[in-house]
Amino acid sequence: MGQTADQLRQEIDHKRDDAAAKIDEIETRVQDTAEMAKDTVDQTMQAAKDTVDQTMQAAKDTVTESVDTVKQSIEDFDLQKQIDERPLVALGAAALGGFLLAGVMSGQKQQRYSGGQYDSSHHTAYGGMQPASRRSGVEDTISAMTGVLMGMATDRLQGIVEETFPEFGHRLRQQMPQPQPTTPTVPRNGDPATSWPSATRSAEPVVAESRR
Repeated sequence: MGQTADQLRQEIDHKRDDAAAKIDEIETRVQDTAEMAKDTVDQTMQAAKDTVDQTMQAAKDTVTESVDTVKQSIEDFDLQKQIDERPLVALGAAALGGFLLAGVMSGQKQQRYSGGQYDSSHHTAYGGMQPASRRSGVEDTISAMTGVLMGMATDRLQGIVEETFPEFGHRLRQQMPQPQPTTPTVPRNGDPATSWPSATRSAEPVVAESRR
């Protein structure tokens, strides 16, 4: 039997409803998949950001601890204590520093012979270090430090000798020459004679001889 128009219409509506339901289901699945992918990407980015932040913070903490350790080591270092405990080492270090300073700042000419000719380029580069070091104050600083170390080490050694051998230390102190203070001659009212007395005295016989 043939289907009536109403039956055909109902069948078409039924199929259309099924197709619409399937389309809605597919759309929902697509939206859910996109949302899940977005959440996954967000979680991955957040995890990467957290990892980077933790790494940077750990590196910062490590650097801070290292700097604090170095500062504490510098603060705890007692130069006087080290010299008292190791006077020979301090004396050797001061002497070595003095030798190195003398070798660098001497400015002596160094000759190179190649086929019997003098190479002046090395001397020019080497000799230029002395004026530069003087201008920058490095020479004065190293000299002052070397002098302090030598003085402290020498005093400590003398103290050890006096504690161990009192009689020998007393004799050694008596025999050591005492530094004499020097008073510079200051000119009075621009008078050259008062500024350079030795030169004036040495010039007097010459003037007398010329007058004769």
